[in-house]
Amino acid sequence: MDEAEHKIEDKVKVTEGSGPAPVAPAPADPAISKQQTEPSGIAGVIAFVVSAFGELQKITWPDRQQVIKETLSVIVLVAIITAAVLAFDYALGHLVFNNIDHLARKFGGGIGVHH
Repeated sequence: MDEAEHKIEDKVKVTEGSGPAPVAPAPADPAISKQQTEPSGIAGVIAFVVSAFGELQKITWPDRQQVIKETLSVIVLVAIITAAVLAFDYALGHLVFNNIDHLARKFGGGIGVHH
């Protein structure tokens, strides 16, 4: 147990059958105390930049071989998806819209009406 838990236990003694248990005081809110200890203004900006550079040092960057492999896989997947969309667009255009245009011409309306 940490020191805060010991303090709470010392203040609250619960015995069985003595009625409702007393409520222990809530520990200090860590978010509020953190806000009070963090620097603000220019010092806060400098602390943030220093912290950000520290986090960048922790990053494990991929090697050249892995970057090339993953880049090629992205290019291949984009090409496959593009081909699928192109095929769907072509099929939709020829199977649906050509038939609609044909029916419109047959019944005297639509695109390509020549009077």
